[in-house]
Amino acid sequence: YRHVRGVFSVEMQPPLEVKGMSEPLRTYIVKAVRPRAFRLETRGIEGVETRMVGREAELRRLQEALGRVMAGNQLTLFEVVGDAGIGKSRLLYEFEDWLRLQPAEIRLFTGRADRQHQGVPFALARDMFYSRFEIEDTDPPHLVLSKLESGVAHFLAEGAREQAHFIGHLLGLDMSSSEIIGGIIDDAKQLHDRALAAVTKLFLAVTREAPTVVLLEDIHWADLSSLQLVLHIAETCENSPILIVALARPSLFDRVPGWSEGLARVHRIHLVPLSEEESERLVLEVLQRLPSVPEIIRDRVVANAEGNPFYVEELIRMMIEDGVIITSDDVWRMEQDRLTDLQVPATLTGVLQARLDRLPSRERRTLERASVVGRIFWDGAIPPPASDTAPPAGSAVPSDLPQVLDALQGRELIRPHGSADFAGTSEFIFKHAILHEVTYEGVLKSLRRVYHAWVAEWLAARPEITAHPAMIARHYELAEAPDEAASWYARAARQAQGLFANDDAIAYFRLALRPENLDPAARVALNQGLGEVLMLQARYDEALEAIGAMLTDAQASGDVAGQARALHAMSTTHTRLGNSREALQTAEEAAGVLRRSDASFPTELADVLKRLGWAHLRLGHIDEARTHGEEALALAEDIEHHRGLRGTLNLLGALNAALGSYEQAAGYFERALRVTQDLGDRIGEGRALLNLGEVARLQGDFERAAAMSRQALAIQQELGDRDQRALTMSNIGAAHVGLKNYEQAVAELRRAGGEFTAAGASEHISETCRLLAEAYLGSGELAEATEEAKQALRHAAADENPEHIGHAWRILGRVAGALDQAIEVEWEGSTMTCDVTDCFETSLAVFTGAGMEADRALVLWDWAVVQLSRGDMEAGEARWREARAIFGNLGLTFFEARMDAERQVLGH
Repeated sequence: YRHVRGVFSVEMQPPLEVKGMSEPLRTYIVKAVRPRAFRLETRGIEGVETRMVGREAELRRLQEALGRVMAGNQLTLFEVVGDAGIGKSRLLYEFEDWLRLQPAEIRLFTGRADRQHQGVPFALARDMFYSRFEIEDTDPPHLVLSKLESGVAHFLAEGAREQAHFIGHLLGLDMSSSEIIGGIIDDAKQLHDRALAAVTKLFLAVTREAPTVVLLEDIHWADLSSLQLVLHIAETCENSPILIVALARPSLFDRVPGWSEGLARVHRIHLVPLSEEESERLVLEVLQRLPSVPEIIRDRVVANAEGNPFYVEELIRMMIEDGVIITSDDVWRMEQDRLTDLQVPATLTGVLQARLDRLPSRERRTLERASVVGRIFWDGAIPPPASDTAPPAGSAVPSDLPQVLDALQGRELIRPHGSADFAGTSEFIFKHAILHEVTYEGVLKSLRRVYHAWVAEWLAARPEITAHPAMIARHYELAEAPDEAASWYARAARQAQGLFANDDAIAYFRLALRPENLDPAARVALNQGLGEVLMLQARYDEALEAIGAMLTDAQASGDVAGQARALHAMSTTHTRLGNSREALQTAEEAAGVLRRSDASFPTELADVLKRLGWAHLRLGHIDEARTHGEEALALAEDIEHHRGLRGTLNLLGALNAALGSYEQAAGYFERALRVTQDLGDRIGEGRALLNLGEVARLQGDFERAAAMSRQALAIQQELGDRDQRALTMSNIGAAHVGLKNYEQAVAELRRAGGEFTAAGASEHISETCRLLAEAYLGSGELAEATEEAKQALRHAAADENPEHIGHAWRILGRVAGALDQAIEVEWEGSTMTCDVTDCFETSLAVFTGAGMEADRALVLWDWAVVQLSRGDMEAGEARWREARAIFGNLGLTFFEARMDAERQVLGH
C-alpha cells in the first residue's frame, strides 16, 4: 500500500481476521488508476501515520478563510510561503484532508509546478485541468479532447465544446483541425484572449454549483503564463466563492516581483521554523513506536533541526538505516551500543548526503543518473553508466532497474508519480526537491555533460516531444551542445509565441540567437518572431532592433520575402510609435523590394499594399491610399488571403468614411463583418461592429452608433480584447456627445483616455481629447474644454495625422468662439496666439488639402454658427450654405436635417 497509494485510487475495507495472525489484516480494494497524484508523501516514517505538529494555527486560518469565502462570495488568495522543508506541503495536505471531510460539496482543483516544466507555457495550468478532468498524459489526443469537452460540459450548459477547444489550445493541444478555431489558428493573441475568457466562464459556472478551492504547490517553479492565468482568474472571478491556496518559497517574489500585488483579497502565511517545544513534540510523534525516546536522541535532533520538520524526519530515517533504531510492525527499539557512535550532521544537506553515502553503489549511481533527468524522471530516460554506449533511441531499460527503483522507493527516496508523460515508461519523483538537488550535486561535472546529452537525445526521440522543447534545449545546454540547444530553443520560442506566452517567447528567441554561426535564414526567422513578440509588448525600440537585424540577414542571404516582411514590420512599428512618415517610407521600400523581384510573393505583397494604404491614409493621401487599397483587395481575393482581406476591407471602409462616402464605407465594413464571422473571428467581428458604429456616428445617427458600439464592447469584454475596448469606449463617448449626454460622455472618454495612455496607443489619444473638449463645451466648462483642445492638437501634431490635426484646430476654433478671445497654443515648435479665424482657417486648409469634404463641411458649419451668434450675418450665411451644399452633394441628409433644426434654434 505504501508503494501504490499515490498511483491508484484505493478504498479501505473492514479488517480481515486471518488464522495465525495476531492482528486483523488491513485490506484495500484497488478501484482505478489515479492520474497525476497530487499527494506525494506518506505522513510519517516506515508507514507510521503521524499527526501534524506546530501548524495548527495556520490550518485554522485556511479553514476560517474558506468559511468567509463561502459566506461572502468573494475570491481570496492565500500565499503560504516558507523555505524548503519547513512544512508547506504537510499543511496543504492536512487542509486537503479536512476539505474532503466537509459535509458541503466543494469543487477542488489541484496543480503542482516543477522545475523541469518551468519553461513550458501553461504547464501548471495543464496539470490543474488534467487532474480535475482525470486526463492521463499518455491518453491519445482524441481522448484528451473528449475528456476535456466532457469535463467542461459538466459545468457549462451552453457553448461547452467551443470553450473546451480554446482551453485545449491553451494547454498545448493541437487544435489546428478544429472547425471552431481553425479559421483563426494563426491569430495567437485572439486564441490566448478567448482561452482566458473560456477559463473565466468555466470557473464562474463551477462556482455557481458549489464553492471552489484551488490548491497549487511549488509555484516558485511555475511557468509565467500559468502565474498570469491564476491572476486572471483572481481578477475576473473576484465576486465568486473561490479560495486559492498557493505554496511558494520566498524565491518566487525575487523571480516575479509583486506577483499578487493589486488583488483585492490576498493574505500571506509565513511559515517559520518550529519552536523547540514543537520540535520535541514532532520527534516524539515520529518515534511514537519507541517505548521511550532517549533524551540524548531528542536533544540532538532538536538542536540540529533548527525547527525544520524535514530535517527531523530525514535524520530519524538515517538512524533507522544505520541500525540505531530497529523498526517493526509493532514496537520499535533502540540499539544503545550504536547510539554512542552516532554522528549527527549539522545541516539538512549533510543529513541527506549521509543517507546517500550509505546507499549500495548500484542504488546510489542509479539515483544520481536519475537526478540528471530532473526531480521528475522516467525509468527509460535514466542514462546508462558512462561506460555504456547503447544509443538512447529505443534502448531497453536495464533488466535490474525495476528492482533498484523498488529498493529506492522502499528507502523513501523516490515515489511513483502517477501516469507518465511518455508511453511505455514509469514516472517517478524524488521525495523532496532538496534531496534531488543534493543528489545532482554528487554527479561528477564531467559525467553530467554526457548524461545530459543522453537524456536530451532520449527526449528528442520520443513521439511526445512537442510539449517539451524547452526541456530538451536545457539538457543540450547543460551538455554544452550550443547548436542543438539553439535549435530546440527555437522550437520552444515558436511554441510560446503560438500560445501568446510572450515573456517565454522573448527569452527563447534570444537563447536561440546566441550561436554566432547560425545560418542567416534561421536568423531571419528568429528575429522576425522576436520582433513580433516585442511589438505585442509595446517594446518598440527593442522590436526595431530585432527587425533591423532581420533585414540585414535577409539582404545578405538574398531573401526577398524576408526583406519585405522586415520592412513591413518596421512600418507597423513606426505606426504604433506615431511616426507616420517613417511608416510610409518603410512600407514603400517593402513594396519596391517585392515588385523588383523576379519571383512572386502574393501574400507578402497583399499585406504590404494594405500597410502602404494605411500609411497614406494617415497622412491624408487619399488617392494613393485608394489605389493601394483596391490593389490589395483584388490580390487578397484572388489568393483567398482571408485575414488580409479583412484588413483591406477595413482600410477601404475607413478611407470612404474619411471622404464622407458613408454608405460605401458601411458596405466595406459589413463585408468585413461577414468575413470575420465566416472565420469564427470574434475579435474581428467586434472591430467590424465598432467601425459600423463609427460610420453611424459620422452620419449623425447617434442612437445607432451607441447601440452598435455597445455590441462591440460586449464582445470585447467577453473575450478580453483590451486593445479595442478603449477605442470602443471612446466611440460610445462620442455618441453621447452627439446626443448631448455630456456627463456620460466625459465619464466614457476619461476611461478610454486612461486605457489609451496605459497602452501607449498614441494614435487615439488626440481624438479622445478632442471629444472631451466637445463634451466640456456642451456643458459650459470652458477651462476644461480649452485644456483638452490643446492636448488634442499636441497629440495630433506628434502623430502627423491630418484628420486629427484638422479636427483639433476645429475644436480650438469653437473654444475660441465660446471664450470670445484668442488662445495661446504650441504649434510647430513655437508658441502662437490664435483667434477664431486662425483656428478655422487652419482646419479648413488641412481638410481641403486631404480632400476630406465631409470634415470640411463640419468646419464650415461650426464656423458659421460662431459668426451667426456674433451677428456677422453675411459671412455666417455664406459658410452655412456652403456646408449644407456639401452635405447635400454627399447625400448626408441627416446632417442637412440637423442643420435645419439648428437654424430654427438660432432664429436665422
